[in-house]
Amino acid sequence: IGNSWRVDIIVITTLRNQNDLPLDPDTNSVVIGASIDASDGWNTYQGECPNNSDDDICYSDAVYNPEGPNSNYTRFYFPHPEWKDDIPESYNTTDIIQDIRANDLHMLFSEGIIWEAELESEPQSNVIDSLFFEFIYLENIETCLIELEINGEELEIDPFENKIEMKVDFNGIIPIKIKVSEICFL
Repeated sequence: IGNSWRVDIIVITTLRNQNDLPLDPDTNSVVIGASIDASDGWNTYQGECPNNSDDDICYSDAVYNPEGPNSNYTRFYFPHPEWKDDIPESYNTTDIIQDIRANDLHMLFSEGIIWEAELESEPQSNVIDSLFFEFIYLENIETCLIELEINGEELEIDPFENKIEMKVDFNGIIPIKIKVSEICFL
């Protein structure tokens, strides 16, 4: 119990262009978590996956796929420029969409573990009107306390609802802090 856990974070954004015309909503997701097989730096896969899965990225970090739509979309990721020398150059990015940390139960049950993410519109002239977040427990979590800080505004997620919606009216890069604490394992 507590050897590993993961949470999928889905965000749906509503957008409008610089002429205030609505654009199609966009959906992104990232995965956060911790494992006894991970470190706090760049993690490549080592060890066995749960349930004998062949998915060789279960406790590793995964980079953002730069292949996106041609226009009018959003990017949700964890910037890690400090991992530039660790991430294979062929990926051509240090933006991470799966950020797995070392399993630190002391921090998890005291001040919590914090991930710093960014959400940006492409092109950046587009305005993000609103955000809808959903948190899905992928592995070993019954409940936990999730707190968000979005562009300086602090929000606490109901541990049984696991969803939140907010108006932002912002263009450019939105800084997002995600804090997980008070975890209850299955």
